[in-house]
Amino acid sequence: MTGESAAPLRAVDRIEVTHGDVLTVRATKLVNPTDPYLPGHFPGLTLYPGVFLLETLRQAVVGALGEADGHLPELTRLRSLRCLAPLRAGEEFTLTFTLVRRDGGHRVDGRYVRRDGVRVATVRADYGFPGGIRAGPR
Repeated sequence: MTGESAAPLRAVDRIEVTHGDVLTVRATKLVNPTDPYLPGHFPGLTLYPGVFLLETLRQAVVGALGEADGHLPELTRLRSLRCLAPLRAGEEFTLTFTLVRRDGGHRVDGRYVRRDGVRVATVRADYGFPGGIRAGPR
């Protein structure tokens, strides 16, 4: 899909991008039990599904890098996603990651941490643009 992507959910509430030798991104999300995708997920015990952590990452990378030649960055390789603790209704978490240009794309190294300081997950992934388009941060 050129120039746009259908977001299955709003997986980022706030994003901050710090420019420097390495791009640092902080994306925050509140697990809201009234969001349309959560009521049926473990009824009576709202949990933010682990696969949604990847969507939070995708939306944050798109927010940081933007579009290049009408294309959005795409996940090219998931190196690891290690889930360590649950995210329940009402809990807020922050995904903090670095975005480094490498091998024609961008390498991500990040961690998800709840507001109470508990590390929820870690992630390592590669993102790139279709056709090898080279693009930098917004």
